[in-house]
Amino acid sequence: MNKEELEKLLSDINSYSNRKINRALENASEGYRLSLELNEVDLATNFLSTINYCHRVKGQIKTAEKLHDEHQKRFRKNHSEAWVKFLSYGGVIKRRLGKLDDALRYFEDALSIAEQIGNEEIYQSVILNYSSLLVQEKKFAEAYYYLNRAYDFFLRNKNHLRCTICKNNLAIIYGELNSPNQAIDEYLQAISHFRQFEDPQINIFIQIHSNLAYILIQEGRTDEAMDCLNISLETLKGQNIPSLELYPKVNLSEILLQKGKNKEALATIEGIFQEALASEEIKLRIDAILCYVKCLHKNRKWEEAIDVIKKHRPFFEQHQELNKLRIILKIKYEILKGKYLHTELIQLMDEILSMEEGIQKANEENKVKNLNMLLELKSIEQKLQYQKDLNQKNEEINQALRQKNEYLDQFVSIAAHDLRAPIRTIGGFGNFLKKKGELDHEYLNFILKASDQMKTLLDDLLEFSKIGTSELNNEKFDVAEIISNITSLLKFQIEKKKAVIEYESLPSIYGDKGLLQILFQNLIQNALKYVDKNISPIIRISSKSTPSGTIISVRDNGTGIPEKDLDKIFEPFIRSANHAKFDGSGIGLATCMKIIKAHKGKLTVESEIGKGSIFNVILKNN
Repeated sequence: MNKEELEKLLSDINSYSNRKINRALENASEGYRLSLELNEVDLATNFLSTINYCHRVKGQIKTAEKLHDEHQKRFRKNHSEAWVKFLSYGGVIKRRLGKLDDALRYFEDALSIAEQIGNEEIYQSVILNYSSLLVQEKKFAEAYYYLNRAYDFFLRNKNHLRCTICKNNLAIIYGELNSPNQAIDEYLQAISHFRQFEDPQINIFIQIHSNLAYILIQEGRTDEAMDCLNISLETLKGQNIPSLELYPKVNLSEILLQKGKNKEALATIEGIFQEALASEEIKLRIDAILCYVKCLHKNRKWEEAIDVIKKHRPFFEQHQELNKLRIILKIKYEILKGKYLHTELIQLMDEILSMEEGIQKANEENKVKNLNMLLELKSIEQKLQYQKDLNQKNEEINQALRQKNEYLDQFVSIAAHDLRAPIRTIGGFGNFLKKKGELDHEYLNFILKASDQMKTLLDDLLEFSKIGTSELNNEKFDVAEIISNITSLLKFQIEKKKAVIEYESLPSIYGDKGLLQILFQNLIQNALKYVDKNISPIIRISSKSTPSGTIISVRDNGTGIPEKDLDKIFEPFIRSANHAKFDGSGIGLATCMKIIKAHKGKLTVESEIGKGSIFNVILKNN
C-alpha cells in the first residue's frame, strides 16, 4: 500500500470504528505496521490513536499505555496535528490508570503544540480531555470554566459528539458536589446531543447511561434507572465488547436488590464479578465489590460475604473509599451479630463508630465545601454568560461596521460611475456650444437635465447616508397621518398622473415617524413613477395584524418587476431592467430597506410583469 491508500484505509476504519471495534483494531494495527514501513510518522501516529481508542473501549488500558509509550520512545515529538492528538490520548490513558502527574505533562505538551498550530478545534478537543483530569483531581471550578467554554465552541460548530462529552463531564461535577437534579439535567442534555451525532461512539453512550442510572438509583428512581440500563444492554447486544457490559450489570444488580429480587441480583453480579475485579477502572472495582457483598448478605451467604470483605478491605482503604467501606463493615457487623461473637462485635462496632464520626465530620465539611463550590460555579456561569453576551454584542457591532464598509465601497464605485454620466453630458454639450459660438436651446436642455439628475442623485445619496447614524426617535403614531402628509406633498404628481390612492382603517405603529414617512413616500413615489403612460396609477394601502407585529402593504398597478430582479432591487444603485426607461437614482428602495432594518423589521415584495407590485412593510410590536 502507498500513502494515499493508507490514508483511505484510516478514513474507512474511523467510519466504522465506533460500531465494529474488533475489526477496526485489527485493520488499524495493520495500517500502523505498513505506515512504519513507509516511514510515514504522522500517518502511523494517527493509526496508533485509533488502535488506542479501540483498546480503551475494550477496557485494555494497560495495553494502550504500552503501545503509546513504545511509539513515543521511537519517534521525536513534532508539531503536527497528529502528534497533538497522540499526546492528548496519552493523557487520557495515564489519567485512567491513575498516573495523574504523567497525564498532566501530556496535556500540557498537547496544549502547547495545539496553540502553536493555531487550530482552535484541536485546542478545544485537548481542553476537553484535560478537563476530565481536573474533575478527577476535584479541581471543579477550573474544569467547569474550561468545559463551558469548550461547549460553547463545539455548539457553534455543531460538533455534537464533543458537546455530549462536555455535558457528561459537567454532570459528573454536579454528581460529585451532591447536586443530583443538576447532574441529571446535564446527562439528559448529553443524551440529546448524542442523538444528533451521525456515528455515535458506543463507549460514550454506555458511560452516560450508566452514570445517569447510578444517580437515579441513589435517588430511588429505580424504574427510570432500569430504563437506562435496558437501553445500554440492548445497544451492546451483538457488539462482543464484554468490558462495556460491566457497569450496566453492576447497576442492574443494585436495582434488583432494591426491588427485592435478591437471587436474580446475585446471579447478575456473579456473572461479571471476576471480570470487574480484573478491570483497570478503580471505581468499577469498588462498586462491584460493594454490590457483591450486598447480594451475598441478602442471599444469606454470610461466610462468603465475610471472606470478600476481608480480602478486599485493603483496596477500599488504599483508595480512601471510607463511605463504602463503612457500608460493608456494617454488613459484616450484622452477620457477626447472628453468631454472638461479642468480643469481635464490640471491636467492630468501635471501629464503625470511629469511622462514622470521621465520615460525619468530613461530610459536614464537604457539605460546606460543596455549597461554596456550587456558588463559585454559579459565579463562573454568570461571568461566562456576561462574556458571551459581550462577544455577541461586539460581533453585532463588527457586523454592522462590515455592512457599512460594504455600502461605502459600493458607494465609491457605483456613485462615481453614476455621477460621471451627467458630468460627461454637461461637458460634452458645453463643448458643442463653445464650438458653435451661439446658444442652442436643445443642447441647453440636455445640460439642465443632466444637472438635475446629478442634484437628485446627490440629494438621494445624502439622505441615504444619514440613515442609521443616530438613534431612532421612536413614538406611537397613526399610519393614516403620514399617508395624508405624503399625499399633500405629492399632490401635483398625483393630479398630473390622475392617480388614485386608497386607504382606510390603518393602524397606529411604533417607530421613527420621520424615517417611516420617508419609507412610505418612496414606495408611493415609485408607484406613481413606474407605470405605463396610458395607465392611471391606482395605489392601495392596507394593513394586517399578526401575533408578532403589523404588516402594511402598498399595492400598485405598475409595470411590475421581473422575478430575477426581486432580490436585487433593495441594493443601492440597482434598478430593474424593466425600469430603465424611467428616471431615477436607484437609491429609493435601498433607503427603504435601510430604514426598515434600523427598526429591526422586514421589507418584502411580490410582483408580476404588467400587473404591478405589492411591497410589504413588516414591523414588530413595541
